[in-house]
Amino acid sequence: MRASMNRFTASFVHMLGSACVVALVFLLVWLVWYPGRMFEAASGTNLMMILILVDVTLGPLITLIIFSPGKPSLKSDLTVVVVLQIAFLLYGIWSIYSARPVYIPFDEDRFYLVTASDIDPEDRKKVKDPVFQSFPALGPKIVGTVLPDDPKMRERIKFGGLLGMGIQLLPQYYVPYGQAAASVKAVALPAKQLMKKMTGVSEDDVSRLHAYEEKKRVAGKNVVFVRLVTRKFMLYVAVDEASGEVIEIL
Repeated sequence: MRASMNRFTASFVHMLGSACVVALVFLLVWLVWYPGRMFEAASGTNLMMILILVDVTLGPLITLIIFSPGKPSLKSDLTVVVVLQIAFLLYGIWSIYSARPVYIPFDEDRFYLVTASDIDPEDRKKVKDPVFQSFPALGPKIVGTVLPDDPKMRERIKFGGLLGMGIQLLPQYYVPYGQAAASVKAVALPAKQLMKKMTGVSEDDVSRLHAYEEKKRVAGKNVVFVRLVTRKFMLYVAVDEASGEVIEIL
């Protein structure tokens, strides 16, 4: 920054540059790692707010405080601020990436949203299918699940499911979605029937599903829905009634 600048101009330039960088990160997070409603459901909003607070607010604020035209150590002081800001930015990006949604497994009559931090590294080591040995890098992958043949292990998994630690968190039992499509199709329901089956459904959800169902019907496609369980709120997977193919997450 030019020494002829005053502290307010320097801080504004710093803020503008920081905002541009964070905007690019936001697009990556929102469009790729946390697509659609995953952004809010998987706490992408909270993580991005922390990143914005530090990189767009605190960095320029420090510049405002330390900037003084003609100060002998100005260049080195600003270099330290920028280096620290870049380090935090990289750490923030890594934190967001490490907590991103990676799988949407189907089990019994619903889907689950699973993040990279939900899966135990020891369970990852047990994965034999190379397709599931590494997490998807470009958005969550919809998969099916298959219980093991061992009766004792099946019992343990079902008991774990009662505690929220069921087969959806065990990638060693994941299978490609095509193997689960028929099961999904069998339990998927029209919006009206699904809403009756569930309790505590918001009016917004009801309106959204009915509107989407009607929109697809006008386009010549019948859709049915399956619940998608997340930590924050319920989402819904729209499925083609004829094929069981996943169309969209609502």
